[in-house]
Amino acid sequence: MFCDIYLNDFYNIMEDTKGSNKALEKYTRKEITNFKGGKVIIAYDEENILNFINVSKKTSNEKLYYGKINNTLALKIYGSINLYLKDYNFSLQRNSLKHIFNHHGTYTRENKRGQIKILAEDFILLPEILTNYDRIYLSHKVECNNISFVIEKEINNIFYKLICYVSNKKHTIEVKTLYKIKRTLPLCI
Repeated sequence: MFCDIYLNDFYNIMEDTKGSNKALEKYTRKEITNFKGGKVIIAYDEENILNFINVSKKTSNEKLYYGKINNTLALKIYGSINLYLKDYNFSLQRNSLKHIFNHHGTYTRENKRGQIKILAEDFILLPEILTNYDRIYLSHKVECNNISFVIEKEINNIFYKLICYVSNKKHTIEVKTLYKIKRTLPLCI
């Protein structure tokens, strides 16, 4: 009974989430039950995402699932890069999170590259970046013999570049890395 109440709260949260995106489908009760006991955390809301990031910075082997790719987004991606990813889980693993913060999470390093430091709050934007991208293309790099692709999205004059790879074995789209660049406006002469 407690589980049913919790699951009902989950569905209400998912429907009421501010800025939620319908291109990522919520999980069914059966799928949520199957995740229990595993190392999967479901991104119910922004607080869950930030908690996952704070815990994962220290220690954790868990992965965060943002949701499943729906048919509309799968067809959009297919039309751009010829990959049909319907029902694939969009996920973030601890090792990718660690890589992102180690390589793109310091002001001095990113400033030298002309980039902006990644913050925990940037991970809240990942579903928006994936589902409403400005540009997507296949990457020349291969991650563990899996196809990888690059997604670009401008939000509030900041260009986000999200690199993901497809794991057909796990049926997931895994975040590999993320970085951002401040948009510089051209001078008017």
